[in-house]
Amino acid sequence: MQALEKQLQKVEQEISQNPSKNQLLLQKAYILDSLQNYLDALETINIFLRKEPQNIAGYYLRAKVKIKLKDESGAINDFNKILFLDPNETEAHFQRGLLRLQFKDTSGACWEFRKAKDLKHIRAMENYRKFCQKTN
Repeated sequence: MQALEKQLQKVEQEISQNPSKNQLLLQKAYILDSLQNYLDALETINIFLRKEPQNIAGYYLRAKVKIKLKDESGAINDFNKILFLDPNETEAHFQRGLLRLQFKDTSGACWEFRKAKDLKHIRAMENYRKFCQKTN
């Protein structure tokens, strides 16, 4: 934990010296997420995504943080954005499938798992076999 806090201080110092290096914001958000400081991580990611609205890694991290904050619908919106930017992002389909299972939307989850499975996502293949083969 102490090492992460030192990393955070270092990154914050680098940000103050290089405010145009947007990747430092993403690095800071990852550290804040690791420190379980989810609200500050979310705020930092939002700043980052305003500067780099096409950055898929930023949307993945924000979705991950939103899930931890119990904002599943917000996470689905981020996965939707990822798929808008790149329809072949298998992990986004897989994660949407997992969220749809939480909402008891098995047919929606199976659609997502099938899409990810068709794109060769290993865990989606496993989940498709587990949850969907008897329904489809």
